[in-house]
Amino acid sequence: MKTIYTTLIISIFLTGCATKNIQIDSDNDGVYDYIDICKNTPSLAEVDKYGCALDSDNDGVINLYDKCKKTPLLDKVNANGCSKK
Repeated sequence: MKTIYTTLIISIFLTGCATKNIQIDSDNDGVYDYIDICKNTPSLAEVDKYGCALDSDNDGVINLYDKCKKTPLLDKVNANGCSKK
């Protein structure tokens, strides 16, 4: 009987610790670390449900830094997300 109580107490303690760790968001992007695929998202970046910064036009420059938000697909872009022509 003593073993059952000891096991129960340890289980409750460990469950409490696990819950605290699950609710950590190290990069403050609004996505908890246990789901977050992109661990170091820049501050103020919009993110998807996995914590990755959005790149709406898929040019390789996240929206936060993208000065040309509607770059045509397959265009080569500079660091600002604008077409190199």
